[in-house]
Amino acid sequence: MLDAPLRRISAPPLNALAASLAQMGLGANIVTFVAFGVGILAVIFYAFAFYGAGLTFLALNRLLDGVDGALARRRGVTERGEFLDAALSYLVLAAVPFAFALADPQGGLAAAFMILGLLVIATTDLATRNYLSDTQKARSVPHWFLLCERTEIFLIIVLMTLLPWAFSIFAYLFGALCFVTGGLRIASALAVDHIKTPS
Repeated sequence: MLDAPLRRISAPPLNALAASLAQMGLGANIVTFVAFGVGILAVIFYAFAFYGAGLTFLALNRLLDGVDGALARRRGVTERGEFLDAALSYLVLAAVPFAFALADPQGGLAAAFMILGLLVIATTDLATRNYLSDTQKARSVPHWFLLCERTEIFLIIVLMTLLPWAFSIFAYLFGALCFVTGGLRIASALAVDHIKTPS
């Protein structure tokens, strides 16, 4: 829901930073892998209950995730780059609730429920990108109906970080919203289905 508006707001500074990195000869995939490494550091800090450090590195991961997209658009978006960007981003975001469970095993069941919800979000998102045409995407569910995109995932993690004692509550609620969002994507795909023409 918030991904598209955030991209519009953050585009100018991200494009400026991407221009500087492009002049240095850095490619989008390199930034993607750096972002992934930073995200893994965030997960490690969360696992040891260093929540402030975890959130700091996760915020940096999200920033770099925006930069690699801006850089890719300057040099040309590739299918491999899009896949790496989405897959590694979701891997980091899904690993954070697992790290919370490592820090406090009592929240293990809630973490598993949230991770399952994130799996639904990731698979339906990647499927939408790869199996729907641009026309079908335009006719699919509006972005403001998608309750759990990557911006919302980050925001719920911020709340979990600030209120770790309420982790299970947030995880169950957000996991349920993930299922709703995934269901909307599936319903929209059914609504725009068509017979593929043999090549």
